Amino acid sequence: MRAKTAQIKYLVAADPDKVADYCSQQDFFWAKPGEIVTLGAMVCTDTAKRQACGCGRSLGDITTMSASTLLIVVEGDLAALRSRFNASPMVEDYNQMMSAEIAWKDLVEPLLMAANQYPVGKVLRVAQSPTSFQFWAA
Repeated sequence: MRAKTAQIKYLVAADPDKVADYCSQQDFFWAKPGEIVTLGAMVCTDTAKRQACGCGRSLGDITTMSASTLLIVVEGDLAALRSRFNASPMVEDYNQMMSAEIAWKDLVEPLLMAANQYPVGKVLRVAQSPTSFQFWAA
Protein backbone atom coordinates (compact mmCIF):
# COMPACT_ATOMS: atom_id res chain seq x y z
CA MET A 1 0.00 0.00 0.00
CA ARG A 2 1.38 3.41 -0.99
CA ALA A 3 1.79 6.08 1.65
CA LYS A 4 -0.60 8.99 1.36
CA THR A 5 1.17 12.07 0.01
CA ALA A 6 0.41 15.69 0.73
CA GLN A 7 -1.70 17.28 -1.99
CA ILE A 8 -1.47 20.98 -2.70
CA LYS A 9 -3.03 23.45 -5.12
CA TYR A 10 -0.67 25.37 -7.37
CA LEU A 11 -0.73 27.36 -10.59
CA VAL A 12 0.24 26.37 -14.11
CA ALA A 13 0.34 28.25 -17.40
CA ALA A 14 -2.94 27.93 -19.30
CA ASP A 15 -3.21 26.25 -22.69
CA PRO A 16 -4.62 28.95 -25.02
CA ASP A 17 -6.71 26.36 -26.89
CA LYS A 18 -8.45 25.38 -23.66
CA VAL A 19 -9.11 28.90 -22.32
CA ALA A 20 -10.14 30.67 -25.54
CA ASP A 21 -13.41 31.81 -23.94
CA TYR A 22 -11.40 33.81 -21.36
CA CYS A 23 -8.94 35.48 -23.75
CA SER A 24 -8.63 39.17 -24.53
CA GLN A 25 -6.42 40.97 -27.05
CA GLN A 26 -3.96 41.79 -24.24
CA ASP A 27 -3.33 38.14 -23.35
CA PHE A 28 -0.19 36.26 -24.32
CA PHE A 29 0.80 32.62 -23.93
CA TRP A 30 4.57 32.28 -24.14
CA ALA A 31 4.90 29.89 -21.19
CA LYS A 32 4.72 26.14 -21.73
CA PRO A 33 1.07 25.11 -21.19
CA GLY A 34 0.64 23.11 -17.99
CA GLU A 35 4.02 24.13 -16.59
CA ILE A 36 4.41 25.41 -13.02
CA VAL A 37 4.56 29.22 -12.79
CA THR A 38 6.20 31.47 -10.20
CA LEU A 39 6.16 35.08 -9.21
CA GLY A 40 8.64 37.24 -11.08
CA ALA A 41 12.03 37.62 -9.40
CA MET A 42 12.41 40.94 -11.18
CA VAL A 43 9.37 43.08 -11.93
CA CYS A 44 9.45 46.60 -13.38
CA THR A 45 9.06 49.24 -10.66
CA ASP A 46 7.20 51.68 -12.90
CA THR A 47 3.48 50.86 -13.34
CA ALA A 48 3.36 51.92 -17.00
CA LYS A 49 6.43 49.84 -17.82
CA ARG A 50 4.94 46.80 -16.01
CA GLN A 51 1.83 47.04 -18.18
CA ALA A 52 3.77 47.63 -21.40
CA CYS A 53 6.25 44.78 -20.97
CA GLY A 54 3.71 42.42 -19.42
CA CYS A 55 5.63 41.51 -16.25
CA GLY A 56 2.90 43.08 -14.13
CA ARG A 57 0.13 40.91 -15.58
CA SER A 58 1.76 37.54 -16.15
CA LEU A 59 3.71 34.76 -14.45
CA GLY A 60 6.65 32.86 -15.89
CA ASP A 61 7.09 29.11 -16.03
CA ILE A 62 9.98 27.18 -14.50
CA THR A 63 11.09 25.47 -17.71
CA THR A 64 11.27 28.17 -20.39
CA MET A 65 10.98 31.15 -18.02
CA SER A 66 8.51 32.60 -20.51
CA ALA A 67 5.27 34.09 -19.26
CA SER A 68 1.52 33.83 -19.76
CA THR A 69 -1.34 36.03 -18.66
CA LEU A 70 -3.85 33.25 -17.94
CA LEU A 71 -3.21 30.63 -15.27
CA ILE A 72 -5.05 27.55 -14.05
CA VAL A 73 -5.36 26.16 -10.54
CA VAL A 74 -4.36 22.48 -10.39
CA GLU A 75 -3.70 20.04 -7.57
CA GLY A 76 -0.82 17.66 -7.13
CA ASP A 77 1.69 16.04 -4.85
CA LEU A 78 3.73 18.56 -2.86
CA ALA A 79 6.90 16.45 -2.89
CA ALA A 80 6.69 15.98 -6.68
CA LEU A 81 6.06 19.70 -7.17
CA ARG A 82 9.07 20.59 -5.06
CA SER A 83 11.23 18.07 -6.90
CA ARG A 84 10.21 19.46 -10.31
CA PHE A 85 10.94 22.97 -9.08
CA ASN A 86 14.37 22.07 -7.68
CA ALA A 87 15.35 20.34 -10.94
CA SER A 88 14.07 23.15 -13.18
CA PRO A 89 16.15 25.34 -15.49
CA MET A 90 14.82 28.36 -13.58
CA VAL A 91 16.46 27.25 -10.34
CA GLU A 92 19.67 26.52 -12.19
CA ASP A 93 19.64 29.95 -13.88
CA TYR A 94 18.68 31.84 -10.72
CA ASN A 95 21.30 30.07 -8.61
CA GLN A 96 23.68 33.02 -8.93
CA MET A 97 20.98 35.34 -7.60
CA MET A 98 19.25 33.17 -4.98
CA SER A 99 19.29 29.62 -3.68
CA ALA A 100 16.56 27.13 -4.56
CA GLU A 101 15.28 27.42 -0.98
CA ILE A 102 14.95 31.20 -1.19
CA ALA A 103 13.38 31.01 -4.65
CA TRP A 104 10.81 28.50 -3.35
CA LYS A 105 10.05 30.63 -0.29
CA ASP A 106 9.82 33.95 -2.16
CA LEU A 107 8.48 32.97 -5.59
CA VAL A 108 6.40 29.83 -5.05
CA GLU A 109 5.07 29.64 -1.48
CA PRO A 110 3.01 32.86 -1.78
CA LEU A 111 1.34 31.42 -4.89
CA LEU A 112 0.57 28.15 -3.11
CA MET A 113 -1.25 30.03 -0.37
CA ALA A 114 -3.17 32.10 -2.93
CA ALA A 115 -4.05 29.11 -5.14
CA ASN A 116 -5.56 27.37 -2.13
CA GLN A 117 -8.37 29.93 -2.15
CA TYR A 118 -9.65 28.80 -5.57
CA PRO A 119 -11.20 25.59 -6.86
CA VAL A 120 -9.17 23.27 -9.08
CA GLY A 121 -9.69 24.24 -12.72
CA LYS A 122 -10.30 27.94 -12.02
CA VAL A 123 -8.78 30.24 -14.67
CA LEU A 124 -7.07 33.26 -13.13
CA ARG A 125 -5.40 36.53 -14.07
CA VAL A 126 -2.65 38.17 -12.02
CA ALA A 127 -1.44 41.66 -11.24
CA GLN A 128 1.97 41.96 -9.62
CA SER A 129 4.34 44.69 -8.56
CA PRO A 130 7.78 44.38 -7.00
CA THR A 131 6.14 44.04 -3.57
CA SER A 132 2.73 42.42 -4.02
CA PHE A 133 0.38 40.44 -6.23
CA GLN A 134 -3.30 39.65 -6.52
CA PHE A 135 -5.47 37.25 -8.52
CA TRP A 136 -8.95 37.47 -9.92
CA ALA A 137 -11.11 35.12 -11.96
CA ALA A 138 -10.69 35.42 -15.71
